[in-house]
Amino acid sequence: MRPDQEPLQTMKTFRLCKEEDRKVYGTSPILGVNLGIFKTGTVSVGDVVYAC
Repeated sequence: MRPDQEPLQTMKTFRLCKEEDRKVYGTSPILGVNLGIFKTGTVSVGDVVYAC
């Protein structure tokens, strides 16, 4: 982690969870990821997976 704790410090100013979820997440910022499926099938250990 960087000595100034960025980008974590900045994320904590606007990405915190709801008050009722603090028991689970504490003061950790929340980050989401959106994914889409282009082809269905099975992914196995060792398969190559590409991110665009």
